[in-house]
Amino acid sequence: GNRFFVDKLGLIVNVNTDSFYRRADLLSGSYGEKIENDEVFIFPDYLNLKENSLTRSRLGGSFIADYQIPEGKVVFNTILNKLTNDGFSRGNELDYGSRRHKYSLNETYNETQINAYGLSVEQDFGWLSYDVGVSFTQSDSESPNDYYSDFLEESAAVSSNKEDTLKPQDLPNLFYNNIDQTALFTLSETWRKTEETEKGAYLNAKIPFQVNDNLNGYFKFGGKIRILERSNDQNVQDVSAYYGGSRAFREDIAAGLPGLNLDPAAARFYLTSFQGDYESPNFLSGDYPLGYSINPDLMKRINQIAKDGDHMAYD
Repeated sequence: GNRFFVDKLGLIVNVNTDSFYRRADLLSGSYGEKIENDEVFIFPDYLNLKENSLTRSRLGGSFIADYQIPEGKVVFNTILNKLTNDGFSRGNELDYGSRRHKYSLNETYNETQINAYGLSVEQDFGWLSYDVGVSFTQSDSESPNDYYSDFLEESAAVSSNKEDTLKPQDLPNLFYNNIDQTALFTLSETWRKTEETEKGAYLNAKIPFQVNDNLNGYFKFGGKIRILERSNDQNVQDVSAYYGGSRAFREDIAAGLPGLNLDPAAARFYLTSFQGDYESPNFLSGDYPLGYSINPDLMKRINQIAKDGDHMAYD
């Protein structure tokens, strides 16, 4: 920042940027109830293990300029900010109550931009003082492609004869975790966009008066107008590759990914063909397994195959 032209013009410029990576291990669950020999006990019957990883980047800046005019000044300011979130959520869902085991992958990207502009004028002539200004603020947030996919294994757990002593960390040991029986279940793609625009203007004025030495004051008046517009759009498309009616979709997957050597007549496509190489050995300090991972590049390719083949339905 500095002043120029015999201090008539003042400028302040600021630029900032940062980027950081964040990771969180999450555990949620629930308990069931059982009555045995007139004795009631509870036991863990559901675990949802999830790892969220996110890279968050910011880029922003501001600019302020003021110019001295007779009996006052003109001020212009603007603020620009851009925030991006790029991340993955990997899940291992163990439903002991229904004997179902599910692996999931959610890839998300969001970009938010905020722009604000303001122009104001202030002057004091003695007989009249006023300040007037206009402003414009725009905020846009868009998630162009959020991909979700999961694989399901049914009849995936054995019954324990010691449910009364089960602890949450014991639950994963009751599941078979057969990757060659864990089949592609659902896929979805979500697009979201929100916009907010605000326009404003104001005027404040003051006129002093004096009748005599004992009677003086001022008239003060002003006004303000504010126009706010908001919009929120969301589209969700999803498809299942699990049920019998999805055979045409599975045939398109087999044709679109010939390198996987998938059988187009197969009733299920299993995780063995879509497994990723991501590992998280220290998930929840090693007390719980995150398990197998799903290849995100293959999942995006399958989403595209689903859209090209008109297999996806809108929610």
